[in-house]
Amino acid sequence: MPISRLLPPSPVHAWTRMLRRVVWLGAAGMKDVSAQRKILQTNVGALLGVAFVLIFMMAYLASGRPGVQQAAWMIAPGLGLFPLTLWLNHRRRHRLARHALLTVATALMLGLLFVQGTLISSHHYFLIFVLLGPLIFEYRHWRCMLAWTVLELALYAAASYGFFMPQPDFAADLTPELRHRLTALVDASMISGLFCVMVASEAASARNETTQQRLAETDTLTGAPNRRAFEAALDDRLALLRQPDPAGRLHGMALMLLDIDHFKRINDELGHDQGDVILRDVVQVLQQQVRRGDTLARIGGEEFALLLGHVSAREALASAQRLCDSVRGHPFRTRSGLRPVTISIGLVYFEAPLAPQDLYSLADQALYEAKHSGRDRVACARAPLGEADSLVI
Repeated sequence: MPISRLLPPSPVHAWTRMLRRVVWLGAAGMKDVSAQRKILQTNVGALLGVAFVLIFMMAYLASGRPGVQQAAWMIAPGLGLFPLTLWLNHRRRHRLARHALLTVATALMLGLLFVQGTLISSHHYFLIFVLLGPLIFEYRHWRCMLAWTVLELALYAAASYGFFMPQPDFAADLTPELRHRLTALVDASMISGLFCVMVASEAASARNETTQQRLAETDTLTGAPNRRAFEAALDDRLALLRQPDPAGRLHGMALMLLDIDHFKRINDELGHDQGDVILRDVVQVLQQQVRRGDTLARIGGEEFALLLGHVSAREALASAQRLCDSVRGHPFRTRSGLRPVTISIGLVYFEAPLAPQDLYSLADQALYEAKHSGRDRVACARAPLGEADSLVI
């Protein structure tokens, strides 16, 4: 067992995992990646709201001036109201969660303006809320987005033209130095808030792109890599053959084409649904025999491909024979009882790069030979001399 598993989990890692769960509340299982990103940005906005309320409360209370401290109690309800957004997203009330976020943020800012006016430029937050609308609302909710944009701009204009006047005791207790510090805190919080939302958006986009790429390279029936993923892995391996291995490992590689014997008969006798079950079971059996770093993919109906790296010719042949034995010895269960299943394998071993189409052709010829020699066996191909240092097994 790795030593890392014996050590207690790091508090940093625990907090990171918890934070990741919170920011993705309500997004699990959604297929619309754009909606997922909007939910993430809404949750991040709620967490930032809680953080900024705490920061400003501490700043107001630390001033030691009663007139300034009253602003802290004006925004204190935000500590309980911003988490409402997270709860609504968790309950899949996504649209309501977005309205809740902007409503709480706008209400708290109005409360602050009635206490401190525009002395520390906090009304500039209304411009941040204008930008927040397009970040959290989906395009199909453009009317909601437009309504919030108009409201926030109207409030900003009203504040800029002196509609909100500070309370006399707040203005009296606000020294020039304290005003400067609070104004700097407002500016820093706005910039950092935008930065966090942008980072969250980029992180969501990167995650969605990774997910989409993984789905595009995965066979939906068996969960194994598909032909596209296999060809990319083959190209990468062939490129490595042109470079010396720094670890001094074997440079030989092997390509196998594997085909389930009499699979059409299985479909005809048991039905295509049971054929699909056998396909998934075969993949699971094969994956148990494949080393980490090797690539097993489904490239056709009942045809699979396996790419082995850093192997000798004998190791490649032994691996192919183990695959045949493991499938032959596995009890495949169907509606009509146990069903014997076997595979045939065409193998080509090479130590210098060949064109992918040539490798496929050689492996396919070997698979044809295995099929016509009785099935449930391995046949090996020889690469053309002068093009690759292939070994006859």
